[in-house]
Amino acid sequence: MADKGLVFDLRNNPGGLVVVCTIIIDKFLKGGRKITVLKPRSDKGKEEEQEIKSSSSETDRDYPLVVLINHSSASASELMAGTLQDLKRAVLVGERTYGKGI
Repeated sequence: MADKGLVFDLRNNPGGLVVVCTIIIDKFLKGGRKITVLKPRSDKGKEEEQEIKSSSSETDRDYPLVVLINHSSASASELMAGTLQDLKRAVLVGERTYGKGI
């Protein structure tokens, strides 16, 4: 049986929607893992932060993940790469990213 793995190519990806990014990340984590915290920007005073956690109770997607990144990977693509790396779910390969994803 051949080894299985998945490569996400986020090179030259300028971003996208954070919501879509968290849905993709969720597919590769077991339930209850913190994916991100959304901090709304508003002039109307302090708004509640929203913590997004993985929802899957079980996942059969535990094969190795590699994320390709470069200097043009930005915003939500950086969030995806960084989250998967921080949760020790993927290895990042490439160059330092743009630096927009905060």
